[in-house]
Amino acid sequence: MEGARVSQIPWPVLRRDLLTALLASGLAAFVVVVLLLLARRMAGALIQPLGGFSLLAVSGLAILLGLAWRLGWQARGRQESSLALVAPVLPGIVLFMLLCALSLPGTASWALMLTWLAFLTGEAAWWWTAYSDLKQPVARSFVSPRSIVEPAEDEVETGDGSLPQDVFQQITRFRGGEQERVAIMLRISFAPGQRTAVAHVAFCPPLAGVPELVAEVTDGPSATVAITNPQSYGARLEVRLEEVADEECVVAVEIEGHSWLDVLSTDS
Repeated sequence: MEGARVSQIPWPVLRRDLLTALLASGLAAFVVVVLLLLARRMAGALIQPLGGFSLLAVSGLAILLGLAWRLGWQARGRQESSLALVAPVLPGIVLFMLLCALSLPGTASWALMLTWLAFLTGEAAWWWTAYSDLKQPVARSFVSPRSIVEPAEDEVETGDGSLPQDVFQQITRFRGGEQERVAIMLRISFAPGQRTAVAHVAFCPPLAGVPELVAEVTDGPSATVAITNPQSYGARLEVRLEEVADEECVVAVEIEGHSWLDVLSTDS
């Protein structure tokens, strides 16, 4: 009897999708409540201000909910999509609209001052922390290729890893648990007068799914690197120098990431 193969979603992927759905529905419900309050105020139906302590309690709870939402979004894992980058801004916008709706004439001045001060302080602290995290080096969660590839006699030790002198790209793939991990080292050349370069990395055979990748410049002139359009079969890199190259130079880039393996079960 021929067995049937049933593809199952790995638990980490399922957990991330469920958390995303929960966060999206919670934020949508919050937005609906805030829009209703704004509509009532614009229609003149919301005229009775909250007491000072009531306003502080409501705004404090809303700020805590916004913080919890952002922490939950971060718990999904690092994402490079446009939605993942824009989403943390949404709770701040909704909180701003809520405070505008609740800041009615006749509200105690001290309560309004403390409420808006708490909101602005919380937003500033959150984005300062988020920016500081982006400036810190990304922690490596798996073995670097320089530790799993033994140097050959014709290899030279440079800041971009142990690569043979004439090699411009090296890809290492290995599996651990439910993930296939990739570690890539490559050199990208710049001609005099050039500031931006594009490189492509191919995965052959393709990975099991779209990978989550992180790239950093490890040697050469000061530059930034961005991964655009990662796919299971490859990725595109854009490297930009801080200043136009005065002479021919080389930038070394390391990329690390993983994709989830499909879990297959066979029923006889």
